[in-house]
Amino acid sequence: MKRIYFALLGVVGLISSGGIMIKFGVGEGITLFMMLSLFIAADLFIIGGIRESIPIGSTQIKWYHLIGVGIVLIGLGIGVSSLLDVSGSSALSAQVFVRTATMLILLIIGIDFFRGGVHHDLSMVE
Repeated sequence: MKRIYFALLGVVGLISSGGIMIKFGVGEGITLFMMLSLFIAADLFIIGGIRESIPIGSTQIKWYHLIGVGIVLIGLGIGVSSLLDVSGSSALSAQVFVRTATMLILLIIGIDFFRGGVHHDLSMVE
């Protein structure tokens, strides 16, 4: 897998989140957080997929830091979406379980990317 795929995924996320916000409005509360987290994650995917590193002052922010933060933001957006439904049915509790599990998996993957691939070999992405 090449890093450019992250940029393509970011373009898709940027178009979809921007289109939803333009069509239906920005929303408020949890919906606002979900849309902004997807929008910011898409931007980070595009930058991380195109640039090797970004100089900020005297430090260099590597591409995998940007991708890791983007994955964490998507995970948080999915996790927060489970707070939208509060009816209490059994089907709802299964959805909350799946969303929470997905959030935890994405958080673990994102943190590992941010750390430079401690458990995941990032050389196969480069």
